[in-house]
Amino acid sequence: MGLGRYITRRIILLFVVLFGLLSLTFIVSHVIPADPVRAWAGEKSVLQTLDIIRQRYHLDQPLWMQYLLYFRDLLQGNLGISPVTNRAVLLDLGYFFPATFELSLVSLLFVLAIGIPLGVISATRRNRLSDHLLRVFSLMGTSMPIFWLALMLQLVFYFRLGWLPLTERIEVPWTRITGFVFVDTLITGNLAGFGDAVKHMMLPASVLTFSSIGFIVRITRSSMLEELGTDYVRTARAKGVPENIVVFRHAVKNALIPPITALGYTFGNLLQGAVITETIFSWPGLGTYAAGSVQYLDFPAIMGFTIIAGVSVAIVNLITDIMYVAIDPRIRSTETR
Repeated sequence: MGLGRYITRRIILLFVVLFGLLSLTFIVSHVIPADPVRAWAGEKSVLQTLDIIRQRYHLDQPLWMQYLLYFRDLLQGNLGISPVTNRAVLLDLGYFFPATFELSLVSLLFVLAIGIPLGVISATRRNRLSDHLLRVFSLMGTSMPIFWLALMLQLVFYFRLGWLPLTERIEVPWTRITGFVFVDTLITGNLAGFGDAVKHMMLPASVLTFSSIGFIVRITRSSMLEELGTDYVRTARAKGVPENIVVFRHAVKNALIPPITALGYTFGNLLQGAVITETIFSWPGLGTYAAGSVQYLDFPAIMGFTIIAGVSVAIVNLITDIMYVAIDPRIRSTETR
């Protein structure tokens, strides 16, 4: 029951955070001085057309009334109609979401598969050459601009070497079933399409991975150094337990808890970086959709993207908190009281 109450509290807090996020995004997007109606109607619009559009999107109402009407529609599962695409925002999000989710998931797996081992190596070789090199590497990952790294990778691997494709998600014809290109190509037995999708994934996934890997390396290194200095590690070494067993069977297991909790933060960074990365690589995902929506002041699309991004990060944080409590009995005993 204790764990159930903890999960319930976290879910309630999740809805509170989402409500605050949506409220803030709504206010910021609706108080800008530009007139979105003229952007939606086009340059040759007439006053009658502008009035119709304002009435359709409730822009003729006071801000507080627009706010209430938006949340009324949101509770009914209606995210509105995009004035740019003339489609339901929910349909647009469903079309673009799989591309972003695949890109973020692949990048996240790379971050964990590479960042945690490098962090362990850096901690076990403290103040050695390899440790200094890995610390420089992690610093570069956290400080290097994403757009610059993306352009450099395009210059090297496409223009100079010609090894990897430049833009888009896939060039080989494929049948869209779920929207996830890896899943759809495997379901239909399209191995050529699967291989082509892997090639197109390499550059944008590398950009997102490198931009987030430094954080995981630093967190893992710090956690490992703390565990290696504990009494039980010193006792095991004094008893003559082999160093590999001390490090990988005991210290690493306890040191993995902070990197796991950093998963939600890392996923949030990947979603933020996906907006820039998808724009540069012409990746047909939510990042490209959001960038175009901001350009045309597409309020329904902007709010829809905010909902998807906020819900995704909140759910990942919720799962991370639950994993944290489930893995560490010390946290479980305090959080579930």
